Amino acid sequence: MRRGWAAAFGLFALSSGALVGAWIVADRATVLRHLEERTLSLARMISAHGDAAIEEADKVIRAMQGRVANWNLRDPVAAQQLFVEMRNLIPGSSHLSSVWVVDADGVNRLDSWVFPPEPISAAERPYFKRHVAGESGIIIAGDDRPGSISGRQRFTLSRAFHNPDGSLRSVIVVGIYTAGFNTLYEEAATWPQARAGLFSIEGEPLARLNAPTRPSPEFTATLSNMAAASAIGSAVLSEDGEPRLFSWARSKAHPQIFAASSQTITAALAEWRQRSAILVAIYLVALGAIGLLAWMSVRAGEARQAASVNELAVREVHHRVKNALQLIVSMLGMRAPKIADPQARAELEEVSARVRAIGDVQDLLQSSATLNRVDATLLLRRLCDQLQKGYSGQISFAGDEGQILDAAKATTLAIIANELITNAIKHGNSAVAVTATPMPSKFVMSISDDGPGLPEGFDLDNTDRFGMRVARMMAESVGGSLTTIRKAGPGASFEVDVPV
Repeated sequence: MRRGWAAAFGLFALSSGALVGAWIVADRATVLRHLEERTLSLARMISAHGDAAIEEADKVIRAMQGRVANWNLRDPVAAQQLFVEMRNLIPGSSHLSSVWVVDADGVNRLDSWVFPPEPISAAERPYFKRHVAGESGIIIAGDDRPGSISGRQRFTLSRAFHNPDGSLRSVIVVGIYTAGFNTLYEEAATWPQARAGLFSIEGEPLARLNAPTRPSPEFTATLSNMAAASAIGSAVLSEDGEPRLFSWARSKAHPQIFAASSQTITAALAEWRQRSAILVAIYLVALGAIGLLAWMSVRAGEARQAASVNELAVREVHHRVKNALQLIVSMLGMRAPKIADPQARAELEEVSARVRAIGDVQDLLQSSATLNRVDATLLLRRLCDQLQKGYSGQISFAGDEGQILDAAKATTLAIIANELITNAIKHGNSAVAVTATPMPSKFVMSISDDGPGLPEGFDLDNTDRFGMRVARMMAESVGGSLTTIRKAGPGASFEVDVPV
């Protein structure tokens, strides 16, 4: 029998463990899929934001490029007109910082801040170096240094104009503030260890989240190569031994830039690890509980089998339990008179009465035809006879025998009856009445006394009497109930019903 149960339990443990493991693996895959979706969605949003800002700057360049191309950089009247036009193009924009024109030496010849402009050199700025190197078309360039006038971080959009001989004549530049991008990243990338940014395809950062750590140039170069090879995608890259999932989206309007966002795998899986640990703990606890129940079932089955083989041994157990309980009652009875405190002595006598009630059940179990069923009416009659011995008044009992209860319910009923009859003896004058009424679906017991009755507002659910609380809870423990009965005459009356 034990081998069969062990084999069944082992099979259950393996199958349920496999299900738990499969769920953990699937949950991890789901977390990583959500991470990829989250980072890719943010990359697309940043790319769209970058396109909008660059398009706004490009409109300014397109609006001014014809006038700037025909300006000889020396005509002050034309310069002042260009200044007015430039200032009119900038106000109201949340992205653009300013627009300015530098000559072939990188010296500022005109800007939208003041007129005449301050002679600031842009010779070391990244955008100017790229134009000097001969790069053509619109150049989008990052810049680690803040703007010379605004003092704020920005990246630039610029276009060069050349002399007939091909030499550089001037460059028109529009600055794009990065503060708006930083705000967007901080509000969108709220997950732990997040990174996000806008980059040129050469790996040059344009605007990015103010994260505690920045990627190395080598790491950014690897990501740039991926963005150059594919317009959109995700990949896991390792940085300082820590895997990080990156997603990128290249701009459709300006393929020379792309946006990227990322999170470390460790941070992304933090909640998954907690969930998995909780699930494994629940599984182990449940497995242990099921194993314990299986073991108890096996032991119970073996006990039942042993009981059926040797019923006499079981009866001997009841006999020994009854004798042990009687010994306890005798010891309590011998000890009670020696206790000086009346309250302590009364409580000891109550305990003795409760033990005696359980002993009566054991006595009936020993003598009954079946080992686990008791005649409830006979049990109550014997209890009343026992309590009558120490009571000067009269305890009357009425009821028909033949109502059979299982041992557990009979023991509970005996303890409840002991509490209520003892309580009636305390508070009654000279008479206690106990009746037992067998019914098809329940056994009803009522106990009445002739005392002053229950106090006004008495509530069984809120009483401070320990015995009453015990009686009510024990009745509920077997699916029954304890209620008070209003009676015309003096005294208190209680009714207990126990389902059969």
